[in-house]
Amino acid sequence: MLKSNAEQIVFKGYPLPDNSIQTYQEVQETFQHNLKILEIPSNYPLTLNDLLIINCCILRVKCILTPNVLNLFIKHWMNGSNPLLKHFSARISTELNRHLRPFINRLLAGLKYETTVLEFELNAQENIAAQEVYVVQGNEETLAIITFSDEGRYFQMFTQPEEN
Repeated sequence: MLKSNAEQIVFKGYPLPDNSIQTYQEVQETFQHNLKILEIPSNYPLTLNDLLIINCCILRVKCILTPNVLNLFIKHWMNGSNPLLKHFSARISTELNRHLRPFINRLLAGLKYETTVLEFELNAQENIAAQEVYVVQGNEETLAIITFSDEGRYFQMFTQPEEN
């Protein structure tokens, strides 16, 4: 089963020959490469340890992550883990649509953050939408913007250097 899960992981920016990943250890070793894009399918048994060793620019996790796992990931990122990260998205429980606030509270527990509202244009007729986002600061003057999209089904984190 591991082999089929490992083979379903989509690696972009890092060439992998067919059937090159045979064991969980090989999956973890691959996670440590400086990948451009890494997409992990919903049936892969992703652990917090896996998440903490991944180093890539764009990380898309299709399996459902808990607020506690995301909280620990953000804390590690704030301390310098995964320095290449530019965008991270992960599924959260679809049952949270009605109960997103408790999820957000658990996700942000123990983090220093600021809440702000981003406004953006929905269409050419100048309809403006606003979305609440959370900003945390990592080390080396890097900011992360945390948001929830698709009616609360996805967590997203965008990083960028802090503007002077």
